[in-house]
Amino acid sequence: MKYAIVGIILFAIALLFPWWTVAIVMFVFGYKSNSNQEAMVAGITIPQIVWLLMFSFRYLSGGELILQRVADMFNLNSPIWLILLSLVVPALTGFLSSLFGYQIKLLIHNKQE
Repeated sequence: MKYAIVGIILFAIALLFPWWTVAIVMFVFGYKSNSNQEAMVAGITIPQIVWLLMFSFRYLSGGELILQRVADMFNLNSPIWLILLSLVVPALTGFLSSLFGYQIKLLIHNKQE
């Protein structure tokens, strides 16, 4: 349930703001995470799913021409490869910011004790 709520929030924010706002949302999620593993797995999967949904929506609503041209520019056979390669951006951004949020939480709580 927590993942779905973060996914919906991330989707809404990603529609309105630049791509790097993913880092802010995932930092907060990482800070609220219960474990290092939860922060890392959610940091990779949630932004990738949201990014893929947004890309699919934009591709199906008239973006296939520009994606095909960019894919041709990079010598890719299909825009699908471009979409799959672009999933690296939210994976790294979400992973690093979520992990950083969790580590900041540990650092703050260790100093208070």
